[in-house]
Amino acid sequence: MARVTGVERQARAAAMWWEVAKVHLHTSYLAFKRASRRKSKSGYRQRINRLEKKLSEAAVVPPVVISGSAGAGDMACWETVTSIRRAISDFRARWQALKLRSLFRSHTHHLGHSARDFFRRVSNKFLDNTVLSLGDSSTHGSVRYRRLPEVMREKWQGVMQQLAAGPDLIDGFVAALPSRAGVEGLEGLCDHVT
Repeated sequence: MARVTGVERQARAAAMWWEVAKVHLHTSYLAFKRASRRKSKSGYRQRINRLEKKLSEAAVVPPVVISGSAGAGDMACWETVTSIRRAISDFRARWQALKLRSLFRSHTHHLGHSARDFFRRVSNKFLDNTVLSLGDSSTHGSVRYRRLPEVMREKWQGVMQQLAAGPDLIDGFVAALPSRAGVEGLEGLCDHVT
C-alpha cells in the first residue's frame, strides 16, 4: 500500500474544500440574485402604483375652469391624464425590457422557462468544469463524489505543488466577494483543512 504524502493529503483536502465552497458560492449567488430581483421588482411596482393612484385622483377631480371657458379646463385635465398614462406605460415598458435583458443574460429567452444551463455557466465561471472533466467515465454517476479527491490527487499533483494553487487562492477569491453573507462557514472549513 502506497504511503500518502503531504501533497496528496493537501490535494484531497483542497478537493473536499472546493466541493463545499462551490455549494456555498452557488447558494450565496442565488440569494444575491433573488434579493436584487426583488428590490427591482418592488421598485417598479411602487412607481407604477403611485402613478396609478395619481391617475385615479386626476380622473376624479373636476376640471378647473381656466379664463372662463370650460374647454380649457377639460383640455388641461386630459393632458394630465394622458401624461400619467404615458408615464405608466413607460415604466411598464422599462420593467419588461429589464426582465428581457435578464432573460437574455440567463439564456432563457421567454418567460416561464427555467435556466437549464445555469449550472454549466456557473461551473465555467468558477472553472469547475476542469475538475469534472479530469476523470474517466468511472468518475461520473453515483461514485463521482467519492472518487473526486483521488482524481484530483492523481491529475493535479503537479499543480498543487505550485504556491498559487492551494486553498488560499480560493479563500482569497471568497474574501474578495462584495458581501460575505452565507460564506462565513468557509473560514472555519479552510482553517480545518490547512
